[in-house]
Amino acid sequence: MAKKQVNVALIGYQFMGKAHSNAYRQVGRFFDLDVEPVMKVLCGRSEKKVAAAAENFGWQEYATNWEDVIGRSDIDLVDIGSRYYTFQATMLYCLEACAAVSLPVVVLDRPNPTGLIDVEGPTVRPGFESFVGVHPICTRHGMTIGELAKLYQAERVPGVDLTVIPCHATREQGVFLLHPTDFAVPPSPNMPTLKTAHVYPGMCLIEGTNLSEGRGTTRPFEYVGFPDVNPSRLVERLRAAELPGVVFLPATFRPTFQKHAGKSCGGCLIAIDDYDEFRPVRTGLAVLIAFRELLGDAFQWRTERYEFVDHIPAIDLLFGSDRERLAIEAGASWQNISAAWESEEADFQERRKPHLLYPE
Repeated sequence: MAKKQVNVALIGYQFMGKAHSNAYRQVGRFFDLDVEPVMKVLCGRSEKKVAAAAENFGWQEYATNWEDVIGRSDIDLVDIGSRYYTFQATMLYCLEACAAVSLPVVVLDRPNPTGLIDVEGPTVRPGFESFVGVHPICTRHGMTIGELAKLYQAERVPGVDLTVIPCHATREQGVFLLHPTDFAVPPSPNMPTLKTAHVYPGMCLIEGTNLSEGRGTTRPFEYVGFPDVNPSRLVERLRAAELPGVVFLPATFRPTFQKHAGKSCGGCLIAIDDYDEFRPVRTGLAVLIAFRELLGDAFQWRTERYEFVDHIPAIDLLFGSDRERLAIEAGASWQNISAAWESEEADFQERRKPHLLYPE
């Protein structure tokens, strides 16, 4: 029986556009889906560049006007193409655009699959703003998209006419799950499971390096590795770090696309054994330090253009400043580096309070 086809539009053709195009092309090799994604149209501002990208990536058509794309009746799914997971950044830009022309905005709220309690990680410092850091919020913000909209309205776009339609959520102790076992529909190709979502706030930091973050495998962001690394030696270092709520399992994997495609990478699988205690951003920081100590000069920060920025290293954009990178290069421990986050985390906890919608 033929699968139902779902027409996909992708807005953006640079780093994440290429990554998501690869994922859409190959998703059927890794997951038994009820639908078949059809790469219908790729959208970008430069007609010459988007036309070339559409041909290279395998899209049927290209376009330069995103408003025309999202208004098409033959498009079933619009993917914006990913602070980090950039759907909320796009929402902020939408708030600003609508405020400028006096259009009201309605946000249909959605649960935060990684929880509504814990806040973790640094905020963005002036001069390091980007698509993965549009506003000074903590890496793991513990808010729903609607709550973030209210915070952005108060701190960034006070003139916007905003309505948030609440969802069914509660700020109970423990992890707040969108679904008892997993996503009903993955929000993007490289966010296939709830486990992925939980490790993502820390393991996305790997994108700022030459390490593989597991793209091109069935466990993106859960795997991390590099060619010829001894998994046992890496795991020994990570276990000595005594990070809460996580077990590091030795692993060898071979990505089918993205970094080190076709090469055997040694590293580890990030396995969460206590969701309430797990601290993904601190874990990601410790993983960076362990690989850098193990690899020496072979470990490199990403220097290519990242999220439309080419004059600031990707790792600085992800952390929100150069403070963490410089501390890592100076040999600081993950404990000393993350201690500097505590005042920022406490401050953000207070800033977000007036905008929280859901009870304890």
